[in-house]
Amino acid sequence: MQLFNQFQWNRATLRIECSDRTFNGEDALMEEDVERGQQTWRWDAMAVTMSWSPNQVRSLTFHNYGVHDIHLRTISMEWKPMADYPYLDARNYVQLHHSQCFEKLAGVRPIHRPNDWSDPTEASSMVTVISHRLPGEALLLGAVPPYEDCLVSFPISHESAHRDGAFGISVHLASPRRIRANSAAVLANLIMLHGKNGITLLEQYAELIRNCLPPSLLSKGRVTGWNSWDYYAGAVAESDIIANTRTSREQWADSIRYIVVDEGYQSQWGIWEAGWKFPNGLPALCETIREAGFEPGIWTAPLMVNCSTFLYREHPDWYVSDKVGNPYILGTVPMLYSTSPILK
Repeated sequence: MQLFNQFQWNRATLRIECSDRTFNGEDALMEEDVERGQQTWRWDAMAVTMSWSPNQVRSLTFHNYGVHDIHLRTISMEWKPMADYPYLDARNYVQLHHSQCFEKLAGVRPIHRPNDWSDPTEASSMVTVISHRLPGEALLLGAVPPYEDCLVSFPISHESAHRDGAFGISVHLASPRRIRANSAAVLANLIMLHGKNGITLLEQYAELIRNCLPPSLLSKGRVTGWNSWDYYAGAVAESDIIANTRTSREQWADSIRYIVVDEGYQSQWGIWEAGWKFPNGLPALCETIREAGFEPGIWTAPLMVNCSTFLYREHPDWYVSDKVGNPYILGTVPMLYSTSPILK
């Protein structure tokens, strides 16, 4: 029961990073309302409330009670490695790792050492399962709908650099946004499940997600189709789409509805027009798909813009910025504020 004993919500330490300062949970006034199912960390002009429902989903809400806007960056809830016995020995545990990058793999990896398919410093995104190598105990941490406007990840922390020894875990909420004065925002909805088997926990997690979805989604028929990403990824070309459209017509006829063009068609991130691999353009390709009896679909990331575009060069103030005002860049791609003029 070591996972269950060490990873309790009331054992986690809270840390909030804003554009101008950092707030630690140790400095907050703690309030707990058992009847309402709420725990609140309160500072002078702001607070974070964790509330829980009968199904044990925990919702985190950020409150700005002040007269000035707050530029929120991240919120972390951390269970630090416990050096005193009994502690969690990283050599005895494995982790289900789900990458936040669709170009990388997901799978089960050892907690105590690197492997050949994942970066050991990369946090699991949206869900993770920690399991003892011997059957008997597992713990799942995950985000559930509604997902709000927040990227949830679960980084592992280690007591020592060699990674053999005590370890802990965090819930990291990346939610760069402006919280206006005298307002509040729900950041994420989280769940922690404990049991003997990680597969069983994933099944419970899937059912919980289903129960959190609005009835309007569940009542709709199953969506069927072909998506280019699953085989071609970003290397897809116009000829690939046409060939698979024809094959889909021959093999599945009316059994599928959509032919979806995923990442790889665009000139650049931020320039959502057909690139050189799609010489006839997207309108002509869509017409070919319709003539075959399918509905065309397309992937896009409207808030993401490559650094080498005219849009980025001419309007750096339109992007989510870091602590000193520079655009926050993930790889080579900064993110537009949802209030940027180009999106209106």
